[in-house]
Amino acid sequence: MKRMKAKYPGTCNGCSGEIRLGDRIAWSRQDGAFHDSCAPSHDPKGDQEYWRGRAEGNRRAAERQIYGDDLVEQWELEAEIDPRNWDW
Repeated sequence: MKRMKAKYPGTCNGCSGEIRLGDRIAWSRQDGAFHDSCAPSHDPKGDQEYWRGRAEGNRRAAERQIYGDDLVEQWELEAEIDPRNWDW
């Protein structure tokens, strides 16, 4: 699961409580969003999604440092609307 601040309001899949904008959450594509304290715990050793998330976060941090926040955010938005990146 990926740990982050909530970008959107929603509902926790663990306790059914409200998730507010900016709350610390754990998120994965398969399981959805959980409060940080409600997220299922697991050992990340051997968890490919965990390590892909770490690598992706490191790559994004490096891109932001090299190219700047505005350009990287534009690329991320363009990637979201590109049909080649959709899960069909």
